[in-house]
Amino acid sequence: MGSLAEPIIFVDDKGVWRQDRVGDRKYGIAFDEIDSIYIGRMFAGEDEAGNDIFDEVVCLDFEFGEYIEIYSCWPGYDLALSELAKRYSELRDKYSSAKEKLVSSDEMFELWSASS
Repeated sequence: MGSLAEPIIFVDDKGVWRQDRVGDRKYGIAFDEIDSIYIGRMFAGEDEAGNDIFDEVVCLDFEFGEYIEIYSCWPGYDLALSELAKRYSELRDKYSSAKEKLVSSDEMFELWSASS
């Protein structure tokens, strides 16, 4: 069994899942367990010119404080984000404005919450 360079994100009718290595068990969060969704950015390194590179990260929070992170550089990220936007309509509205703010901020921005 080989290993993956980065986790793969899977989406089905039950939730969002990730698999860290080939052959590993998938784990994640069921849609009905998502308590809130946040977006932020994480330092990913530097390019050849020495400029900082950042990855977008979406955190899917459980009610009890645990969370699953998914990164924009991981296979399946776009599909997961698209499916989340279909299920949580406010996410579509807040995503664009939050993404613009990510350029100059290390904050996490709430896209959706079960309590709002």
